[in-house]
Amino acid sequence: MLDILEDFMNLRGFKYARLDGSTSRPRRALDIKLFQQNNSPYQIYLISTRAGGLGINLTGELCFGNLRAE
Repeated sequence: MLDILEDFMNLRGFKYARLDGSTSRPRRALDIKLFQQNNSPYQIYLISTRAGGLGINLTGELCFGNLRAE
C-alpha cells in the first residue's frame, strides 16, 4: 500500500518521508526531525503499521489518516 501511495506522491510532486519496517534508524531519526520543523521540506509522512513499537513521536502533523489494505 505504501508503494502505491509513494507512486502517487511522486506523480503529484508532493514532498514526503516514508517510514516502514526497512527504514534504518539514522534515516528515521533524520526524517522525523525534519518533519517536525516549522519549515519542513516534507508535506506528508507515510508510516506503515510495521513501524510500530519504534517510539515515534510526530508533533508536527496537522492531519492523520489511517489506510488499511484488506
